[in-house]
Amino acid sequence: MRHTIITLLSLLTATAQAQQPNLNDPALNGVELDFIKLAAANRVGVYADLTYWNFLAVRYHGWNGGDGTHSTTLPDGRTFWSFGSSHFGLVSENRQRKAALNNRPHNAAMIQVGEETEDDFITLNAYASISLADPDAYYKGREWLRHPDSKLSEEEEAQGVIDNDVYFEPDDATLIKYAGKPRLQVLVGGYTSSGRTENAVAEYTLDGDPGDAEYMQLKTLHRNVAPYTTDYGYSMLEDEGHVYLYGRIETGTNLKGYYPVVARTQSLNLCSPWEYYICTEDGNWQWQQQPPTKEEMQRSGIISSVVRMSSYSVFRYNDKYYLCYIADNNRTLWIATADDPFGPFKQRKTVYDIQEELKNATRLTVHPQLSRTGELVVSYNVDPIDITVVSKGDNDMAVETLISGDERNFYDWTSADLDQTHFLRLFNWQALFGVSNTGPLEDANMLAYDATAIDDVTTDHAATTALQGIYDLQGRRLNKEPEHGIFIRNGKKIIK
Repeated sequence: MRHTIITLLSLLTATAQAQQPNLNDPALNGVELDFIKLAAANRVGVYADLTYWNFLAVRYHGWNGGDGTHSTTLPDGRTFWSFGSSHFGLVSENRQRKAALNNRPHNAAMIQVGEETEDDFITLNAYASISLADPDAYYKGREWLRHPDSKLSEEEEAQGVIDNDVYFEPDDATLIKYAGKPRLQVLVGGYTSSGRTENAVAEYTLDGDPGDAEYMQLKTLHRNVAPYTTDYGYSMLEDEGHVYLYGRIETGTNLKGYYPVVARTQSLNLCSPWEYYICTEDGNWQWQQQPPTKEEMQRSGIISSVVRMSSYSVFRYNDKYYLCYIADNNRTLWIATADDPFGPFKQRKTVYDIQEELKNATRLTVHPQLSRTGELVVSYNVDPIDITVVSKGDNDMAVETLISGDERNFYDWTSADLDQTHFLRLFNWQALFGVSNTGPLEDANMLAYDATAIDDVTTDHAATTALQGIYDLQGRRLNKEPEHGIFIRNGKKIIK
């Protein structure tokens, strides 16, 4: 664990010191920073955010790690967090995450209600058990959003069994107004054992407070809102009446990595028709409603040079748009800029080389609402790399054993510190582009929501699914109706 920086390092030159943030700025109160380096020719101060590392990465029961971290500000000031493949269960005092004591749901979610302790992050997944009398299921998690096609029984789910044949993984999320009230729309990818096959939208009510019956109730699951072509929507940006859906497409056969591509919705509702920004064979760009072919997407990268990346996120600052990404060597963090949300992104600048031991960095996300003084706040996940362990075998001969990256998540002491979300604060990043620091980043999600004067009502999409059967308020299927309480029957709320 790194040490907290309390004062500036005396060995920094006067010029370098001038690039440091004012750590006494009241806006940074409560944020524990760890100085890493001055990057980009001493123009950008790179700090690890230990506050959010401690909130999410240093846990000993329940949710204790995950990837694909997204955050969405809610109108009440709270924050919705979603994660892809996640670890649930117990972590020992020496930070070992044992496989037998943990399971891995494909999706997880939290509501953040404060910024004091990890208890301010309320996990929305139900636990298989919180009773020591049931040690095999103790604090193991159930899927936050259960796939309607799952064949698992209630008894299997109650023991923490995870369906790996059909499941959802969340992408980004946005807000709409419905009957004058906010609703959260989460884009989720539907997966089978052969890969992603579907784009769906899970729509949640936000009435009341966490714990109330109506709060984060799954209202509707819209199936197949747009044909799946690539991961459009892993990153979103609300702008000028659209939700821009950023995705990646594999480059040609002689290149490795991905190009960024973009689609958008016709309104701020994720269930409205999608259109795709495509470069035609004669070099003209156009928005088309027809889902693109792989060949069309491969010639429609929205960055001006041949760039290959593992993940990226787009944000707006003043009147410009910025694409922050990790290059396909899984180490280098870059930023490029554009005049429009659909690019082309140019003037790409190197920001920071992630440390060698974290070289499998991926799933980058920008979190505008966390910006305090104009700094850029990004998170990324780290996939553990394979290692070779040498031990003593027969006749004192050395034996080499390959430990895969996934096995390392459960292998030894400190294994629970792997497969975690890391947070960076990049101060003075504006100097890369010669623009002024005008304050914290804009939260495009909330700006678009606040500017919506009329309801963006969810229409009866042809693939909308009113959940048939009996479900609890978290969308988990039940074998029979509860004798008392609130539950969902064939898409309607029932109170007994």
